[in-house]
Amino acid sequence: MPNNSFNASAHNGAFICEAGVIVAARRAALIRAFGILPCVNMTKIDYRDWTFDCDVESTRRAYESILAGGVETCSCSGCRNFLAQRQLVFPEEVINLFGQLGINYKRDAEIYHTARIESGLHLYGGWFHFIGNILKQPDVPAKLNGHFTVDFIVSRSLAAESFGNQPLVQVEITAEVPWILKEEKEPD
Repeated sequence: MPNNSFNASAHNGAFICEAGVIVAARRAALIRAFGILPCVNMTKIDYRDWTFDCDVESTRRAYESILAGGVETCSCSGCRNFLAQRQLVFPEEVINLFGQLGINYKRDAEIYHTARIESGLHLYGGWFHFIGNILKQPDVPAKLNGHFTVDFIVSRSLAAESFGNQPLVQVEITAEVPWILKEEKEPD
């Protein structure tokens, strides 16, 4: 039975315990027991009040094999509305962050329409993934430009197979966007 109390993080291809000692045998046991593959090229990335370890190149390679984002594979009017203006939805700050993390913003795991909100805009949610870990995080999501939020959690929801068994951080977004489809009745 594996010792689940072992607190280790992947760094430069080896697991390092809290005392900073490389534990090769334990690393091999974790891989056998849980299918965890070590991240070999971790880069420390700071964004606002978050700090991440990210395997940027492995994340980029994972996205290269994803042929279409979730929003591109759905034909509902909500997804088509988001897709029609996707390039305008993401603030430049988020596009730059995604570039640092190796995320292709055109390859979401999921985008979904929630509702038309009081302002007349439409609330969308969605998420992306990157290979890595959260080292430091605030208690609340970052709100950008009044119509966009970004948050980070440890999750694999709808993660593409190309990410394998690597540790993932899920980047969750919300966006308030107008309804621009002329041929479709605007949903409530």
